[in-house]
Amino acid sequence: MKNRKLGAIRWDAWVGNLHSVGLEVEKCLTPKKYHNRLPFYASINENNVQIRCDSKKVVMQEIDYASKYGIDYFAFCWYPFNSGLDTARNLFLEIEQQKMKWCLIIGTNPFNESDALWLIEQFSKDCYLKVHNRPVVYIFDINESLLDIVSYIRKNSKNYNPYFIGMVWTKNQAELMSDLFKLDAITQYCTPGKNNITYKEISSLEMAKWNEYHTINNVVPWVTTG
Repeated sequence: MKNRKLGAIRWDAWVGNLHSVGLEVEKCLTPKKYHNRLPFYASINENNVQIRCDSKKVVMQEIDYASKYGIDYFAFCWYPFNSGLDTARNLFLEIEQQKMKWCLIIGTNPFNESDALWLIEQFSKDCYLKVHNRPVVYIFDINESLLDIVSYIRKNSKNYNPYFIGMVWTKNQAELMSDLFKLDAITQYCTPGKNNITYKEISSLEMAKWNEYHTINNVVPWVTTG
């Protein structure tokens, strides 16, 4: 059990007017019936909701809460530098702490060679998540268009031998991408649900998928919470 890690995909849209999606999620959570979903640092003023994760203090509190309840690492979706949605990642990396590791999910936005060299530099740092001393990199919706950048990361980080985990949606995708990318493991970003599906139903779907994918490759089990 000591080598098992529990991670959380971190939601990065709590940025307000730094990005249009920040204002959109505030608008969506403004109705009172959704206020129980607001994070602890949200504020409500005259029926307007503001959700701004824009300080080290807030991010450190997130780290404290996550660590207290058993989270070992945050997985950050890749957002380009100066995009606004990179705010939480930047704040996280500026904090000196030993409670929480982190890793990156590439494939969520364009990721070039310069970005890859930045990531490889992060591999050397203690706070970057490693499995058997291999830095973990998730690949969102893995497909052939990402092969060149993954190959570039491998070529330029031989000393680290990254542990690549492909995020797939189907068994066919898992089979094809495991072979093409020589993946170390597979997982899913989440399990989509609709029509008020219950948690019991969605958990049963997920466990069935874990078993299905395990016939193809190592599996990082995922748990959808919303």
